[in-house]
Amino acid sequence: MDNYEYITNTGVVVPDTSEVKAEVQEEFKNALGQDLDTSDSTPQGRLIEVETIARKRTIENMALLSNMFNKDQAFGIWLDVILKFFGAEREGATATKVVCQLTGTAGTEILANAQAKDTSGNIYYLENSVTLDENGTGEGTFVCMVKGAVECPANSLTTIVTAILGWEGVTNASAGVVGNEGESDNQARQKLAVTQYKGEGQVANIKNAILQIETVEDCLVLENDTNSSVIKDGITITEPHSIYICVDGGNVNDIASAIIQTKSGGSAFGADSGNTDEENLVTVNTDNTTVTFARPTQVPIQVSVTLKSGQAIADNIAKVKQAIIDYANGKIEQVDGLQIGTDVSPFEIASAITVEIPELYISQVQVSKVGSTLGTSVVTINANEKATINETNITVG
Repeated sequence: MDNYEYITNTGVVVPDTSEVKAEVQEEFKNALGQDLDTSDSTPQGRLIEVETIARKRTIENMALLSNMFNKDQAFGIWLDVILKFFGAEREGATATKVVCQLTGTAGTEILANAQAKDTSGNIYYLENSVTLDENGTGEGTFVCMVKGAVECPANSLTTIVTAILGWEGVTNASAGVVGNEGESDNQARQKLAVTQYKGEGQVANIKNAILQIETVEDCLVLENDTNSSVIKDGITITEPHSIYICVDGGNVNDIASAIIQTKSGGSAFGADSGNTDEENLVTVNTDNTTVTFARPTQVPIQVSVTLKSGQAIADNIAKVKQAIIDYANGKIEQVDGLQIGTDVSPFEIASAITVEIPELYISQVQVSKVGSTLGTSVVTINANEKATINETNITVG
Protein backbone atom coordinates (compact mmCIF):
# COMPACT_ATOMS: atom_id res chain seq x y z
CA MET A 1 0.00 0.00 0.00
CA ASP A 2 2.14 2.84 -1.31
CA ASN A 3 -0.39 5.55 -0.45
CA TYR A 4 -3.23 5.71 2.03
CA GLU A 5 -6.17 6.56 -0.24
CA TYR A 6 -9.18 6.20 2.00
CA ILE A 7 -9.52 9.72 3.39
CA THR A 8 -10.67 11.97 0.55
CA ASN A 9 -12.03 15.49 0.18
CA THR A 10 -15.54 14.00 0.28
CA GLY A 11 -15.07 12.14 3.53
CA VAL A 12 -13.79 8.89 5.00
CA VAL A 13 -13.94 5.75 2.86
CA VAL A 14 -13.88 2.30 4.47
CA PRO A 15 -13.40 -0.29 1.69
CA ASP A 16 -14.67 -3.85 1.80
CA THR A 17 -12.23 -6.44 3.07
CA SER A 18 -12.35 -8.16 -0.33
CA GLU A 19 -11.13 -4.96 -1.98
CA VAL A 20 -8.20 -4.65 0.43
CA LYS A 21 -7.32 -8.32 -0.04
CA ALA A 22 -7.34 -7.97 -3.84
CA GLU A 23 -4.95 -5.04 -3.51
CA VAL A 24 -2.55 -7.05 -1.34
CA GLN A 25 -2.71 -10.04 -3.71
CA GLU A 26 -1.81 -7.80 -6.64
CA GLU A 27 1.17 -6.39 -4.74
CA PHE A 28 2.44 -9.91 -3.99
CA LYS A 29 2.12 -10.86 -7.67
CA ASN A 30 3.93 -7.71 -8.77
CA ALA A 31 6.79 -8.57 -6.41
CA LEU A 32 6.97 -12.37 -6.91
CA GLY A 33 5.48 -12.95 -10.35
CA GLN A 34 2.02 -12.93 -11.91
CA ASP A 35 1.81 -16.73 -11.81
CA LEU A 36 1.99 -16.72 -7.99
CA ASP A 37 -0.69 -18.90 -6.38
CA THR A 38 -2.45 -16.63 -3.85
CA SER A 39 -5.07 -19.09 -2.63
CA ASP A 40 -5.67 -19.12 1.13
CA SER A 41 -4.21 -22.61 1.60
CA THR A 42 -0.71 -21.55 0.44
CA PRO A 43 1.97 -19.99 2.68
CA GLN A 44 1.82 -16.77 0.67
CA GLY A 45 -1.98 -16.87 0.94
CA ARG A 46 -1.67 -16.91 4.72
CA LEU A 47 0.74 -13.95 4.60
CA ILE A 48 -1.70 -12.09 2.37
CA GLU A 49 -4.49 -12.75 4.89
CA VAL A 50 -2.43 -11.40 7.78
CA GLU A 51 -1.47 -8.28 5.81
CA THR A 52 -5.11 -7.75 4.79
CA ILE A 53 -6.29 -7.89 8.39
CA ALA A 54 -3.58 -5.46 9.49
CA ARG A 55 -4.48 -2.97 6.76
CA LYS A 56 -8.22 -3.23 7.41
CA ARG A 57 -7.68 -2.51 11.08
CA THR A 58 -5.52 0.48 10.22
CA ILE A 59 -8.21 1.80 7.89
CA GLU A 60 -10.92 1.34 10.51
CA ASN A 61 -8.81 3.07 13.16
CA MET A 62 -8.10 6.00 10.83
CA ALA A 63 -11.80 6.27 10.01
CA LEU A 64 -12.68 6.26 13.69
CA LEU A 65 -10.06 8.91 14.44
CA SER A 66 -11.28 11.09 11.57
CA ASN A 67 -14.85 10.86 12.82
CA MET A 68 -13.77 12.24 16.18
CA PHE A 69 -13.76 15.67 14.51
CA ASN A 70 -17.44 15.22 13.66
CA LYS A 71 -19.63 16.43 16.52
CA ASP A 72 -22.30 13.89 15.61
CA GLN A 73 -19.85 10.96 15.77
CA ALA A 74 -17.38 12.04 18.45
CA PHE A 75 -17.58 10.59 21.94
CA GLY A 76 -15.84 10.82 25.29
CA ILE A 77 -12.88 13.14 25.56
CA TRP A 78 -13.02 13.85 21.81
CA LEU A 79 -16.50 15.31 22.21
CA ASP A 80 -15.24 17.32 25.18
CA VAL A 81 -12.63 18.92 22.90
CA ILE A 82 -15.31 19.98 20.41
CA LEU A 83 -17.36 21.46 23.26
CA LYS A 84 -14.31 23.51 24.25
CA PHE A 85 -14.19 24.99 20.75
CA PHE A 86 -17.57 26.60 21.48
CA GLY A 87 -16.76 27.70 25.01
CA ALA A 88 -18.77 24.93 26.67
CA GLU A 89 -17.94 21.92 28.75
CA ARG A 90 -19.68 18.81 29.95
CA GLU A 91 -21.20 18.84 33.43
CA GLY A 92 -19.31 16.30 35.48
CA ALA A 93 -20.76 13.69 37.80
CA THR A 94 -21.48 14.75 41.38
CA ALA A 95 -21.54 12.67 44.55
CA THR A 96 -24.41 12.13 46.96
CA LYS A 97 -24.14 14.25 50.10
CA VAL A 98 -25.85 13.52 53.39
CA VAL A 99 -25.93 15.39 56.72
CA CYS A 100 -25.20 13.02 59.60
CA GLN A 101 -25.54 13.22 63.36
CA LEU A 102 -22.39 12.10 65.19
CA THR A 103 -22.19 10.89 68.78
CA GLY A 104 -19.45 9.93 71.21
CA THR A 105 -17.24 11.37 73.92
CA ALA A 106 -17.42 15.13 74.44
CA GLY A 107 -14.51 16.97 72.85
CA THR A 108 -13.67 14.19 70.40
CA GLU A 109 -12.39 15.52 67.08
CA ILE A 110 -13.53 13.52 64.08
CA LEU A 111 -11.15 14.47 61.34
CA ALA A 112 -12.09 15.23 57.75
CA ASN A 113 -12.08 12.17 55.47
CA ALA A 114 -13.18 9.85 58.30
CA GLN A 115 -15.33 7.19 56.69
CA ALA A 116 -18.73 5.64 57.37
CA LYS A 117 -20.79 3.05 55.49
CA ASP A 118 -24.48 2.80 54.64
CA THR A 119 -26.65 -0.31 54.69
CA SER A 120 -26.01 -0.86 50.95
CA GLY A 121 -22.25 -0.97 51.46
CA ASN A 122 -21.50 2.47 50.00
CA ILE A 123 -18.59 4.30 51.67
CA TYR A 124 -18.86 8.01 52.57
CA TYR A 125 -16.20 10.39 53.83
CA LEU A 126 -16.57 13.33 56.21
CA GLU A 127 -16.25 16.60 54.29
CA ASN A 128 -14.92 18.74 57.18
CA SER A 129 -13.63 17.94 60.65
CA VAL A 130 -16.21 17.90 63.47
CA THR A 131 -15.59 18.30 67.22
CA LEU A 132 -18.27 16.80 69.46
CA ASP A 133 -19.84 19.29 71.89
CA GLU A 134 -20.21 18.94 75.65
CA ASN A 135 -23.15 16.62 75.10
CA GLY A 136 -21.06 14.37 72.90
CA THR A 137 -22.95 15.25 69.73
CA GLY A 138 -22.10 16.91 66.47
CA GLU A 139 -23.20 17.21 62.88
CA GLY A 140 -21.25 16.87 59.64
CA THR A 141 -21.70 16.31 55.94
CA PHE A 142 -20.62 13.00 54.46
CA VAL A 143 -19.87 12.60 50.74
CA CYS A 144 -20.19 9.34 48.83
CA MET A 145 -16.87 8.00 47.55
CA VAL A 146 -18.50 7.02 44.25
CA LYS A 147 -20.00 9.78 42.13
CA GLY A 148 -23.41 9.26 40.60
CA ALA A 149 -27.04 8.78 41.59
CA VAL A 150 -26.43 6.83 44.81
CA GLU A 151 -29.50 6.80 47.05
CA CYS A 152 -28.96 7.29 50.77
CA PRO A 153 -32.30 6.89 52.61
CA ALA A 154 -32.85 8.26 56.09
CA ASN A 155 -31.23 6.24 58.90
CA SER A 156 -29.13 4.18 56.49
CA LEU A 157 -25.65 5.65 57.04
CA THR A 158 -25.00 4.00 60.40
CA THR A 159 -21.70 2.09 60.35
CA ILE A 160 -18.38 3.67 61.36
CA VAL A 161 -15.50 2.57 59.11
CA THR A 162 -12.64 4.73 60.39
CA ALA A 163 -11.88 3.86 64.01
CA ILE A 164 -11.46 7.08 66.03
CA LEU A 165 -11.19 6.96 69.81
CA GLY A 166 -14.29 8.66 71.24
CA TRP A 167 -16.43 8.40 68.08
CA GLU A 168 -19.22 5.97 68.90
CA GLY A 169 -22.10 6.51 66.50
CA VAL A 170 -23.29 7.98 63.20
CA THR A 171 -26.71 8.21 61.59
CA ASN A 172 -28.64 10.38 59.15
CA ALA A 173 -32.09 11.57 60.19
CA SER A 174 -32.86 12.71 56.65
CA ALA A 175 -32.17 11.26 53.21
CA GLY A 176 -29.12 12.50 51.37
CA VAL A 177 -29.07 14.83 48.38
CA VAL A 178 -28.58 12.39 45.51
CA GLY A 179 -25.71 13.06 43.10
CA ASN A 180 -25.95 12.80 39.34
CA GLU A 181 -24.19 10.73 36.70
CA GLY A 182 -22.88 13.72 34.78
CA GLU A 183 -23.78 14.53 31.21
CA SER A 184 -23.77 11.65 28.78
CA ASP A 185 -22.40 12.01 25.25
CA ASN A 186 -25.96 12.45 24.02
CA GLN A 187 -26.68 15.24 26.52
CA ALA A 188 -23.36 16.88 25.62
CA ARG A 189 -24.35 16.89 21.93
CA GLN A 190 -27.64 18.55 22.84
CA LYS A 191 -25.73 21.23 24.72
CA LEU A 192 -23.41 21.70 21.75
CA ALA A 193 -26.38 22.05 19.40
CA VAL A 194 -27.51 25.20 21.20
CA THR A 195 -24.16 26.50 22.47
CA GLN A 196 -22.93 27.09 18.92
CA TYR A 197 -25.59 29.80 18.56
CA LYS A 198 -24.67 32.85 20.57
CA GLY A 199 -25.87 36.41 20.19
CA GLU A 200 -29.12 38.27 20.55
CA GLY A 201 -32.53 37.97 18.97
CA GLN A 202 -32.54 34.58 17.29
CA VAL A 203 -34.83 31.90 18.66
CA ALA A 204 -31.85 29.56 18.97
CA ASN A 205 -29.94 32.18 20.99
CA ILE A 206 -32.78 32.61 23.46
CA LYS A 207 -33.08 28.86 23.86
CA ASN A 208 -29.33 28.55 24.31
CA ALA A 209 -29.25 31.19 27.05
CA ILE A 210 -32.05 29.48 28.96
CA LEU A 211 -30.53 26.00 28.63
CA GLN A 212 -27.29 27.27 30.17
CA ILE A 213 -29.14 27.89 33.44
CA GLU A 214 -28.51 25.32 36.13
CA THR A 215 -31.45 22.92 36.72
CA VAL A 216 -33.19 23.84 33.45
CA GLU A 217 -34.15 20.52 31.87
CA ASP A 218 -35.60 21.65 28.55
CA CYS A 219 -36.85 24.69 26.69
CA LEU A 220 -39.09 25.44 23.72
CA VAL A 221 -39.06 28.81 21.93
CA LEU A 222 -41.47 29.63 19.11
CA GLU A 223 -41.71 32.88 17.14
CA ASN A 224 -44.73 34.62 15.64
CA ASP A 225 -43.40 36.96 12.97
CA THR A 226 -46.85 37.76 11.54
CA ASN A 227 -49.32 40.60 12.17
CA SER A 228 -51.90 38.31 13.77
CA SER A 229 -52.16 35.25 15.99
CA VAL A 230 -50.63 32.06 14.62
CA ILE A 231 -50.65 28.35 15.42
CA LYS A 232 -47.26 26.62 15.64
CA ASP A 233 -46.76 23.04 16.84
CA GLY A 234 -50.26 23.11 18.29
CA ILE A 235 -49.54 26.35 20.18
CA THR A 236 -51.71 29.42 19.53
CA ILE A 237 -49.42 32.43 19.85
CA THR A 238 -51.90 35.24 20.37
CA GLU A 239 -49.63 38.29 20.21
CA PRO A 240 -48.37 39.48 16.77
CA HIS A 241 -44.57 39.73 16.44
CA SER A 242 -43.95 37.88 19.66
CA ILE A 243 -42.17 34.87 21.10
CA TYR A 244 -43.65 31.97 23.05
CA ILE A 245 -41.31 30.39 25.60
CA CYS A 246 -41.92 27.22 27.58
CA VAL A 247 -39.30 26.15 30.15
CA ASP A 248 -39.03 23.01 32.25
CA GLY A 249 -37.08 23.57 35.46
CA GLY A 250 -34.80 26.43 36.45
CA ASN A 251 -35.13 29.48 38.70
CA VAL A 252 -37.76 31.91 37.37
CA ASN A 253 -35.61 35.00 37.94
CA ASP A 254 -32.61 33.47 36.18
CA ILE A 255 -34.84 32.51 33.25
CA ALA A 256 -36.30 36.01 33.04
CA SER A 257 -32.82 37.58 33.04
CA ALA A 258 -31.64 35.25 30.27
CA ILE A 259 -34.65 36.14 28.15
CA ILE A 260 -34.16 39.89 28.63
CA GLN A 261 -30.48 39.66 27.69
CA THR A 262 -31.09 37.80 24.45
CA LYS A 263 -34.47 38.71 22.99
CA SER A 264 -34.73 41.49 20.41
CA GLY A 265 -36.10 44.82 21.52
CA GLY A 266 -39.79 45.24 20.75
CA SER A 267 -40.63 41.55 20.77
CA ALA A 268 -43.71 40.84 22.83
CA PHE A 269 -44.45 37.68 24.80
CA GLY A 270 -47.17 35.62 23.18
CA ALA A 271 -49.31 33.61 25.59
CA ASP A 272 -50.69 30.27 24.51
CA SER A 273 -54.47 30.50 24.43
CA GLY A 274 -54.69 26.82 25.28
CA ASN A 275 -52.49 27.01 28.36
CA THR A 276 -53.97 29.69 30.59
CA ASP A 277 -53.80 28.00 34.00
CA GLU A 278 -52.00 30.33 36.38
CA GLU A 279 -49.73 27.51 37.53
CA ASN A 280 -48.52 27.07 33.94
CA LEU A 281 -47.89 30.74 33.15
CA VAL A 282 -45.10 32.60 34.93
CA THR A 283 -44.84 36.39 34.98
CA VAL A 284 -41.68 38.03 36.31
CA ASN A 285 -40.95 41.74 36.61
CA THR A 286 -37.25 42.37 36.09
CA ASP A 287 -35.19 45.31 34.82
CA ASN A 288 -38.40 47.34 34.36
CA THR A 289 -39.68 44.67 32.00
CA THR A 290 -42.45 42.13 32.46
CA VAL A 291 -41.39 38.71 31.22
CA THR A 292 -43.94 35.96 30.61
CA PHE A 293 -43.15 32.33 29.90
CA ALA A 294 -44.93 29.01 30.35
CA ARG A 295 -44.26 25.84 32.27
CA PRO A 296 -45.08 22.57 30.46
CA THR A 297 -48.05 20.57 31.63
CA GLN A 298 -46.80 17.24 32.95
CA VAL A 299 -48.48 14.30 31.21
CA PRO A 300 -48.02 11.00 33.12
CA ILE A 301 -47.61 8.02 30.80
CA GLN A 302 -48.24 4.36 31.56
CA VAL A 303 -46.25 1.63 29.81
CA SER A 304 -46.89 -2.09 29.49
CA VAL A 305 -44.10 -4.38 28.25
CA THR A 306 -44.74 -7.96 27.21
CA LEU A 307 -41.71 -10.25 27.02
CA LYS A 308 -41.52 -13.34 24.84
CA SER A 309 -42.76 -16.41 26.68
CA GLY A 310 -40.09 -18.61 28.22
CA GLN A 311 -37.93 -15.72 29.42
CA ALA A 312 -37.20 -15.11 33.11
CA ILE A 313 -39.67 -12.27 33.62
CA ALA A 314 -39.14 -11.82 37.35
CA ASP A 315 -35.36 -11.51 36.87
CA ASN A 316 -35.74 -8.75 34.28
CA ILE A 317 -38.54 -6.54 35.63
CA ALA A 318 -36.17 -4.12 37.37
CA LYS A 319 -33.85 -3.99 34.34
CA VAL A 320 -36.71 -3.26 31.93
CA LYS A 321 -38.11 -0.53 34.16
CA GLN A 322 -34.66 1.09 34.46
CA ALA A 323 -34.20 0.99 30.68
CA ILE A 324 -37.51 2.82 30.20
CA ILE A 325 -36.60 5.42 32.84
CA ASP A 326 -33.22 5.90 31.13
CA TYR A 327 -35.04 6.38 27.80
CA ALA A 328 -37.35 9.00 29.31
CA ASN A 329 -34.42 10.87 30.89
CA GLY A 330 -32.32 10.89 27.70
CA LYS A 331 -29.59 8.67 29.12
CA ILE A 332 -29.44 6.35 26.09
CA GLU A 333 -27.02 7.38 23.35
CA GLN A 334 -28.58 8.96 20.24
CA VAL A 335 -31.94 9.25 22.04
CA ASP A 336 -33.10 12.69 23.20
CA GLY A 337 -35.56 11.33 25.73
CA LEU A 338 -38.91 12.84 26.64
CA GLN A 339 -38.56 16.58 26.14
CA ILE A 340 -41.17 19.30 25.81
CA GLY A 341 -43.55 18.32 23.00
CA THR A 342 -41.95 14.89 22.41
CA ASP A 343 -44.45 12.20 21.45
CA VAL A 344 -44.24 8.83 23.23
CA SER A 345 -43.52 5.98 20.84
CA PRO A 346 -43.86 2.33 21.91
CA PHE A 347 -41.40 1.43 19.14
CA GLU A 348 -38.74 3.77 20.60
CA ILE A 349 -39.30 2.35 24.08
CA ALA A 350 -38.88 -1.20 22.74
CA SER A 351 -35.66 -0.13 20.99
CA ALA A 352 -34.37 1.48 24.20
CA ILE A 353 -34.96 -1.74 26.13
CA THR A 354 -33.15 -3.73 23.42
CA VAL A 355 -30.16 -1.36 23.56
CA GLU A 356 -29.74 -1.76 27.32
CA ILE A 357 -30.78 -5.44 27.53
CA PRO A 358 -29.91 -6.97 24.13
CA GLU A 359 -30.56 -10.54 25.32
CA LEU A 360 -34.28 -9.83 25.86
CA TYR A 361 -36.91 -10.34 23.17
CA ILE A 362 -39.79 -7.86 23.37
CA SER A 363 -43.12 -9.16 22.10
CA GLN A 364 -45.07 -5.93 22.55
CA VAL A 365 -44.96 -2.47 24.11
CA GLN A 366 -48.14 -0.53 24.81
CA VAL A 367 -48.42 3.07 25.97
CA SER A 368 -51.11 5.57 26.89
CA LYS A 369 -51.77 8.53 29.11
CA VAL A 370 -52.45 7.41 32.66
CA GLY A 371 -56.13 6.60 32.92
CA SER A 372 -56.55 5.88 29.20
CA THR A 373 -56.61 2.55 27.39
CA LEU A 374 -53.20 1.09 26.57
CA GLY A 375 -52.38 0.66 22.89
CA THR A 376 -49.56 0.43 20.37
CA SER A 377 -50.19 3.86 18.82
CA VAL A 378 -47.91 6.84 19.44
CA VAL A 379 -49.17 9.11 22.24
CA THR A 380 -49.28 12.69 20.96
CA ILE A 381 -47.79 15.31 23.26
CA ASN A 382 -48.50 18.97 22.55
CA ALA A 383 -45.73 21.55 22.45
CA ASN A 384 -46.84 22.96 25.82
CA GLU A 385 -46.72 19.53 27.46
CA LYS A 386 -44.04 17.11 28.62
CA ALA A 387 -44.55 13.39 29.01
CA THR A 388 -43.29 11.75 32.21
CA ILE A 389 -42.83 8.09 33.04
CA ASN A 390 -42.74 6.93 36.64
CA GLU A 391 -41.57 3.46 37.61
CA THR A 392 -44.91 2.79 39.30
CA ASN A 393 -46.67 3.26 35.95
CA ILE A 394 -44.60 0.56 34.21
CA THR A 395 -45.76 -3.06 34.10
CA VAL A 396 -43.69 -5.95 32.76
CA GLY A 397 -45.12 -9.37 32.02
